[in-house]
Amino acid sequence: MNKTICITNGHLTDDLIEQIGGALEEGCKMLILREDDMAGAEYEKLAIGAIDMCREHEAKCIIDSRRDVAMSLNHPHIHLSYDDFCALSDEECVAFKSIGVSASSVSEAEECEELGASYITVDSDIELIKDIKESVFIPVYELVGAEHNNVHADDPRSALISAISQADRDTLANIKIVVTGAGKLGEPIARYLEDAGIINVEIINRTQG
Repeated sequence: MNKTICITNGHLTDDLIEQIGGALEEGCKMLILREDDMAGAEYEKLAIGAIDMCREHEAKCIIDSRRDVAMSLNHPHIHLSYDDFCALSDEECVAFKSIGVSASSVSEAEECEELGASYITVDSDIELIKDIKESVFIPVYELVGAEHNNVHADDPRSALISAISQADRDTLANIKIVVTGAGKLGEPIARYLEDAGIINVEIINRTQG
């Protein structure tokens, strides 16, 4: 079964709901609703719609960082930075069914596992990912992404928008990565992913209507 995990990026589209719907239609089963610069009330409204859409597609919607929104909506899935995760009270921890954490070192990953994290995400660093996966038992995901104004043609990894892939090479062949909005960088991205062992890659360049 293919497993696609997506991170939203509202800077890349005029219609974020359409972006989310497209990802879900293409098989995304875990959606991290990021949107760091969105106002609280607007984010909560988006979260309500995204949660409903994910439920319709039997996918998991994950609130990114906004503990207040997750608690207000009684939503069980959240993703946090390492510092925010460590600052959670016991009461807050038990309020969530799953908690993902961004880690930047083996020691952070080990501590997150001890404190009850459900999974770890790590920036694209092959050696670090390898070390972390050898140190913890919970799932570890490699984060390959780009900031809105930081996409470079000579580094295809930086143009992979809204996607995370599992670093475990034994399961790479069963993962589908859908790349949207990459334009001319689509083919270099696909080649990079295929070289990394992810053979099921789809490039989608939708025309803005």
